[in-house]
Amino acid sequence: MSNSDIFLSLSGSGLETGKLFKKKNKIYICERSNAHILEQQEILRNEYLKYNIHFNIDHWAMDRELTEYKEANFILVPSKFCWSSFAKHKIYNTEIIPYAVNLDNFYLFPKKTNKKYFDILYLGPLSLGKGLPYLLDAFANFKHPNKQLHIIGSKTEDTILFEKKLNADNIKIYGHIPNNKLVQYINNADVFIIASIEDGYSIVVSQVAACGLPSIVTSNVGAADTVSKYNYGFVVPPFSSYAITEKLYEIADKKDLLNQLSINAIKASSINAWENFVNSLNERIEKYKNNITI
Repeated sequence: MSNSDIFLSLSGSGLETGKLFKKKNKIYICERSNAHILEQQEILRNEYLKYNIHFNIDHWAMDRELTEYKEANFILVPSKFCWSSFAKHKIYNTEIIPYAVNLDNFYLFPKKTNKKYFDILYLGPLSLGKGLPYLLDAFANFKHPNKQLHIIGSKTEDTILFEKKLNADNIKIYGHIPNNKLVQYINNADVFIIASIEDGYSIVVSQVAACGLPSIVTSNVGAADTVSKYNYGFVVPPFSSYAITEKLYEIADKKDLLNQLSINAIKASSINAWENFVNSLNERIEKYKNNITI
C-alpha cells in the first residue's frame, strides 16, 4: 500500500482499505458493476413478490456498501443505467466507463450458408434477475416453424420457478460452457437475447458483438447504451415478453438486416477495446488528482 497511490475495489470488499487510502490523501475508487444497491434490491424484491417469495436482504452487507459509496473519491460504473440509479439516490460522483471485450477470445467465424433454423442464444445464469422467464414466454409466443433457443449457463435457486417453461423440444440447454469454447456456440446463432430486469452492463453483450452477433436487450441492461449507439440490435422495455417477440418477428430470416447489424456489432467491438477502457480510467483518475495532494 505504501507504494500505491490509487486503490480500486469492487463494491462490498474495500471499505477499510479505502478509508486508509483516503487518510493518506490517496484515491479510493469503488467499482460498482450493478445499479445502486438499494435500487437493485428494490427491483429484485418486486420480482420475487410476483412468485410470492420473500427476497432476503443482508442488511450488514448493504449498510457496508452504502458507506463505501460515501467514502470513495468516485464510484466507477459501466453504464448510464447504473449512473441514473445513483443519481436517483443523490450520488453524483459516479464515472461511466463501459466494459470492453477480449478480442483474442471472441471473434467472427465464417457464417454457415442455407441454415435450416433461426437460432436464438441466451448466455447467463438461469435466474429471475436475468429475466429468463420473459425470454421463454417471448420464445413461446414467437410463431416460427424453425426456431431454436440455445440456453448456456448454470441453474440457480430461481430455476425451479420457471423450469416447466424450459421443457420444449426446440429449447436446448447446455449448462456451463468454458469461455474458450463459447465462441463456437455464439457464431452458430442468429441473435442474442438477454431480458434482464437489472443488469449493470452484461459483458456478454460485448462478447457476442465481437462475434458479429446482434442483440436484443432490455433498457435495464447497461449494455443497451452501446447497442443503441452503434446500432447492432434492439432495446426493449424490461418485464415485457411481448416487446421481445415483436423484435424477433422484425429480425427473423431477414439476412440483409442481420448482416448489417453484424457489421455494426464488430465495429463497436473494435472501438470498445480494453485499451480504451484503461485510457478512460486514467483520464478519470487525473480529474480527481487535481483535487488531492498525492
